[in-house]
Amino acid sequence: MKARVAHLVAFIAILAGCGQYLHQFADEDREITLEILSDTTASPTFTVATRLVGFDITFRADRTGTYRILHGTNCSATQAAGGTNVSGNILNAVTVAATISLPYDDLALHGRQITVCVQDVAAYKTASLTKSFGTGLDTVLSNLATQYNENGGGGANINSGTSTEFFLFQTAWNAVTENRGNGTGGPYAANGIDSPYSHGAYIDPNHGYRLKYFVADRDNHRVLIFNSLPTGSAAAADVVVGQAGFTTGFTTAANAGGAISAQGFDQPQHVSVSATGTMFVTDLMNHRVLIYNQVPQSNGAAANLVIGQPLLTTGVLNNGTLVAPARLNSPAAASMIQGRLYIADQANNRIMVFNSIPTGNGASASFAIGQPDTSTTTSGTDYSTQSSYLNSPYDMFADQNRLYVADGGNHRVLVYTALPAAADVRANYVIGHSGPNFPLANRGAAQPANNSLNQPRSIVAQNNKLAIADQGNNRILFFDLPINADDPVATHVLGQSDFISGGAGTTQTTFNFVKGLIFDNGYIWAADRANNRVKVLQLPY
Repeated sequence: MKARVAHLVAFIAILAGCGQYLHQFADEDREITLEILSDTTASPTFTVATRLVGFDITFRADRTGTYRILHGTNCSATQAAGGTNVSGNILNAVTVAATISLPYDDLALHGRQITVCVQDVAAYKTASLTKSFGTGLDTVLSNLATQYNENGGGGANINSGTSTEFFLFQTAWNAVTENRGNGTGGPYAANGIDSPYSHGAYIDPNHGYRLKYFVADRDNHRVLIFNSLPTGSAAAADVVVGQAGFTTGFTTAANAGGAISAQGFDQPQHVSVSATGTMFVTDLMNHRVLIYNQVPQSNGAAANLVIGQPLLTTGVLNNGTLVAPARLNSPAAASMIQGRLYIADQANNRIMVFNSIPTGNGASASFAIGQPDTSTTTSGTDYSTQSSYLNSPYDMFADQNRLYVADGGNHRVLVYTALPAAADVRANYVIGHSGPNFPLANRGAAQPANNSLNQPRSIVAQNNKLAIADQGNNRILFFDLPINADDPVATHVLGQSDFISGGAGTTQTTFNFVKGLIFDNGYIWAADRANNRVKVLQLPY
């Protein structure tokens, strides 16, 4: 009897074990139920400094196993396209909360979906759900384009990821000849320049929100466009404007060797892009600003509109007439700043401001800065009492609601504590002098100092630092922000070994007429004009 009982117990145990295995098998064979409980893909966040779009997501599954969140729709990928994987363990019916960050340009280029992928412990069953970004992403990208593109100067600060100094448009640090020494690719190749006057990084909302790099190649009478940030000396531009091509159909003469037209330049000095993708080029010696409805994606593209001239085929200073709100004389820079178009009308000693982007040729400015009206061009110095107080302004830059103007002929930078919104607005502070009536280079001294300037050309800001391209002293000066008084003292210098030197040089650490500036985290990009190159140098602090 005992033996029978033992056998029965054993049989029951066997049945129980089989049942367990059968149950486990049935559980593994059952499809996984996965559900997304919440997400912020409809209203993602973004960070300008890192160009990352971020969102939160919560989900759960009725199986213990692992999960991954990928950029795209393919769960079999080992690496998300254009982004990074987020992964971990998941427990049966336990909610997982994850935060995802992806580069915004990768989202634009590689797709607008993220996928949650789950598999059981044995990797036998898998499940996935895909979430698409809605119009919230468009809002994010539009806001990001505004923050990048509408600051003046060379656009917003970039984050190239560089960890070393490098140069563009030359074959070595000590090479400084124009057009890369007529090297590989011909004398006017896409990787050489002749006297760069400005450069900038801007988002192109009409081309996948790519962050592009632009160079005003002045003495080659062209603008170079890179569809992504260049990372080394061999980098070549993707598109050229102002010439028919990079090597074929190219001429060293202004206006592409022909008459003034919508396709040629005579010494382009500055290029910028609005938040909506409109491109502006200051065509210095044709006394006009050309407007392109979109950033060109093919060589030799024609402009759509012109400011400063009644037609795209005329180019006389002030259009040969008396100064008026629709005339320009050697415009040095043109930038959108918080919805308004600012033009440094250099030889007319004023900043012309348009309340919106013009929609026809020969539009009139809404008001002027540095003059009492849009018909006066008198140069002056005293911004505290005189209505006319600018002398050859070169560039403008906005840091939040403050405006900085490089008043080159007065050898100073003017600071406005609020963006001017009407005519005859006066500056609040001055950099480079102790007051409003001192227009001399280096304050009239024989050598520079840590509080003097000589033809400042470009201004940019990052965090608590303001950088000024002090062209005539062949250096970049750095000042602490905010500027709340006249005559601040620079804290650091690049291009010189001290604050009292100002000579030109051709080495890795020196400049010969420094122009446009772009902050890049711990580095700064500088157009080294007479050395025919752009240098990316580590910040001195």
